[in-house]
Amino acid sequence: AAAQRATARRTLVANALTLKPPSPSEVPLLHELWRSARGESGRAGGAGVRVPMASSEQRALDLMQPSHRNMNDVIFGGYLMRRASEVGWLSAYRFSRRPPTFAGLDDVVFSKPVDAGMLVEFAGRVVYAAGDGTLRVFVEAHEVDLRAV
Repeated sequence: AAAQRATARRTLVANALTLKPPSPSEVPLLHELWRSARGESGRAGGAGVRVPMASSEQRALDLMQPSHRNMNDVIFGGYLMRRASEVGWLSAYRFSRRPPTFAGLDDVVFSKPVDAGMLVEFAGRVVYAAGDGTLRVFVEAHEVDLRAV
């Protein structure tokens, strides 16, 4: 079971949108979203209300504490996931101006371990909003190297 999950995770990372273009089945949806954003949609209601994604952006800086370490001496993944979900919730709240209801989590990818003492920045923003109030929020986290500032 663990090997299957690892294989599925590797496949997901290899097919990430940052590495590969959208699939042929995704192109019509992207084209419709683009047309809708320009006000050219054939859908009833046209472009609707436009809210810039940047207006929903929420950032948080966390200093990773030794108390958040796991038995491998790195920060527990559950703690990082909790902080990411909190930032995502705040992004959805800023966008909709009302408390959101959490419906689900698509995927979490840990690219490398995080050590205690590191500064981690979480950045979340709404990337899609459906007419029924459903939102998609994207949250990413990365280490901040204070020596590079």
